[in-house]
Amino acid sequence: LAPAVAYKESNLETNRKLWDLYAKDWKPEQDWVRKMADNLGEEWKSDALEHVGDEWSDRKSLQEVLDDFVFPHLKSGSVAAEIGCGGGRVAARVSPSCSEFHCFDISSEMLRRAQKALT
Repeated sequence: LAPAVAYKESNLETNRKLWDLYAKDWKPEQDWVRKMADNLGEEWKSDALEHVGDEWSDRKSLQEVLDDFVFPHLKSGSVAAEIGCGGGRVAARVSPSCSEFHCFDISSEMLRRAQKALT
């Protein structure tokens, strides 16, 4: 990812390139992904990483956030969106509770990952 942070362009373009590279390079077996996931404890020691971003938090913490701040606001027929959806780890958990779910991200590569996570 080092080349992405060395751009002398706008913050917008730098972030787009950074997250595009992150998404392109992300694979569960990548050493840097495994190192990030290892900090989360035993649950990610197996090949359980499915979505870009699974390496950022444990399942229990993510579920607590969704249960406390997202699911109470969804009703049957809800239309929802996620800004900064990344690889779709949240979208994959929330979209089944919605009639429509829209993903937005600065990175086209992250949007491709999110689309894959949702299909």
